[in-house]
Amino acid sequence: MNAALNRVIPIIWTAIIIIVVPLQAVVTRRLLASMHPTPAQAYASTARGLLALGVITLVVDLLGPRVGIRALAARIPAGSFLAWSGVTLAACVAVSLALLLYRRATHQAMDPLVVAMLPRTANERLAFVGISLLAGVVEEYVMRGFCLGTLTSMTRSMPVAVLLVTVSFGLAHGYQGWLSMLRATALGALLAVPVVRTHALGPSIVAHAGMDMLSGGWLYAIARAWGVAT
Repeated sequence: MNAALNRVIPIIWTAIIIIVVPLQAVVTRRLLASMHPTPAQAYASTARGLLALGVITLVVDLLGPRVGIRALAARIPAGSFLAWSGVTLAACVAVSLALLLYRRATHQAMDPLVVAMLPRTANERLAFVGISLLAGVVEEYVMRGFCLGTLTSMTRSMPVAVLLVTVSFGLAHGYQGWLSMLRATALGALLAVPVVRTHALGPSIVAHAGMDMLSGGWLYAIARAWGVAT
């Protein structure tokens, strides 16, 4: 009985993540619009949400087949690790810059709520680095470790599992606007490649955290310079 429950609970939790988390993005959007939090408040709220999601997923994973933990603990040669991390990060940066150029060419400004959350001061940038590291570890473990592993086992199809996780990851950023949702979907697909090819989460964690940190460092300045941030 316990063994059966330990197999079923990860499936239920995965379904909750890929369905409820995108829906929660709508609530997040409304809260941001109504509360107008400072960046520090937004970062603190994000950290609490990530930690809660990560801890619950870790508990479920420990009780189940531990697919996410195995991906997190998997090791690959240092050269491959650096290569996959660097190439994935470069691809993510290229996609982000391409969409910024598209915004500039089509005169589509970034969502003001998203712009308001970007760091401007030294303290905000430092806090953003912490959030970036946390997001890199937690989101990759949850989405492309636990969920991807569980869905692959359930559907017996890696491509189907990657598609479901990637679409969910993109929709979870829908509160930022359709272009940002498209960007998140593309980044999610790119971040899944190292996991599929190496079965290790390390390169995707590094690329994800690096992309977020770079965004905190240059996104606001470039968006202002290109006229897509108000």
